[in-house]
Amino acid sequence: MAESKLHEARGNLWPAFAFIAFFAGLISSFAADVPSLRLQLRNGDTVSGRLVSEDSTNLVLRTPWAANLSVPKADVTKRDALPPPAPADTAAQKPAPVAPVVDAKPLAPVLKPVPSKPPAPPSAKPKSEWAVELEAGADLAFSTIDRSVYHGRVKINNTYGRLRNAAEFRAAYGKAQGTLTENRTDASLKTDFDLNQRKVFIYNQAVLSMDEIRSIDLRYEVGPGVGYHVFQKPKFTLDLEAGAAFEHREFANRSADDHLLFRVAEKTTWNISSKLSMDERFEIFPNLDQLGEFRIRFEANLRYSFWKNVYLTLGLIDQWESDPAPGVSQNDLQIRTSVGARF
Repeated sequence: MAESKLHEARGNLWPAFAFIAFFAGLISSFAADVPSLRLQLRNGDTVSGRLVSEDSTNLVLRTPWAANLSVPKADVTKRDALPPPAPADTAAQKPAPVAPVVDAKPLAPVLKPVPSKPPAPPSAKPKSEWAVELEAGADLAFSTIDRSVYHGRVKINNTYGRLRNAAEFRAAYGKAQGTLTENRTDASLKTDFDLNQRKVFIYNQAVLSMDEIRSIDLRYEVGPGVGYHVFQKPKFTLDLEAGAAFEHREFANRSADDHLLFRVAEKTTWNISSKLSMDERFEIFPNLDQLGEFRIRFEANLRYSFWKNVYLTLGLIDQWESDPAPGVSQNDLQIRTSVGARF
């Protein structure tokens, strides 16, 4: 009788022994594979395990739920090496509570499918920036010969990402001893667009002008080209440009003509100090229809800021033309002083 009861008790204890043995094996296998690496993924998940292997594209980890878990490196945003566990005091250590097993199947890691090439982050929308410059001046002389010249300039710049637009308008009017000495206007519009790495750019330029003293009733030119930013420093910039231009001229004392021109130009800006700056531009237009004929334009401005955005400008413009109107000098030199403001 006692032997049958002992046999019955042993039969009732076998499921408990099997249950305890299963969790002891699970705990011992996890202790044998203590996590040595922790990965932070793009989707916000964290994966920890022992590093098994690594190549140029994947990391293979051993985790409690998978013997070989392959994680693409493109999905990993951060990886941390975990320190080995400190030796525990066996006398004071208490067995950790073990959660009951709901499903004997291994749990799959929570990983979202990610394309082989992660999408590029959305770029910020470019902001449109405007800058306006106004200049006005007068050259007056009252002596043996009375002389008065009035001139003005308006320049508007707009930048939108890689696109730049610069519009400019100039006018000058003057008399000496009651005789007209200056009456000229010119307007220009230039558009630039940066290409690769903001070094190379393409442009298109249009110019419209008239000059009563030089007998030019109308002159306009338009043409595209390509440029290169040689220097783009906070205090110094240098651009080189080359392109073509179509020119149309109408004279007061001779017939109109059209020409196809080649354009080579260079432009420099230099911020000498917080108050003093200089800009310079040089252009040469060889005539492709009539070899040996050409036009040159040089401009330089020295500006001194004496109060907030108000500045004083000393400017020089020199234009040389091999084929001017009859009775007009080939060279035209202008020296200007003016007061300007930036907005």
